[in-house]
Amino acid sequence: MKITHLNLKVIGQKHTAPFKSYSHIFPEKVEQTKQRMQELGIDKNQRYIIYEPQKHEKHETGFFYTGVSVDNDNVQVPNDMDLIHLYGKYAVLETIFDASRMGEYYTALDEWIYRSDYSHARDRFIIELYVEMQVGSQELIIFMPVVATLSGII
Repeated sequence: MKITHLNLKVIGQKHTAPFKSYSHIFPEKVEQTKQRMQELGIDKNQRYIIYEPQKHEKHETGFFYTGVSVDNDNVQVPNDMDLIHLYGKYAVLETIFDASRMGEYYTALDEWIYRSDYSHARDRFIIELYVEMQVGSQELIIFMPVVATLSGII
């Protein structure tokens, strides 16, 4: 795990759903966005899921984007999509994707963040990047927005 400064632009489709349904809804929405990108002639072997963090227990419904990165500002954004600019410091976890271990991945990343004198930046999106590898295999990269803590200051 590491800290990185991210400056990323993604075009994506926006979706709204209850947070508790995200794990069931994400795969379907990613597939829909993949098909939409193919219609647009954008064929990449990577997909982003970008979502707002749940701010408190009563914050039951959130929004998220599914999309792909773009390399320049001159990209023509379709009417049914948005251009999302993501920047700032992020803690990063890289692994081979296994849906049954998502909770473990986030727990490990959270623990590493706190041990590294950072805390969550709850005003920025959480990002998951899925990169197609060998048939049936994907790399997962989780980007968690962070800010440095003031530990050690009296």
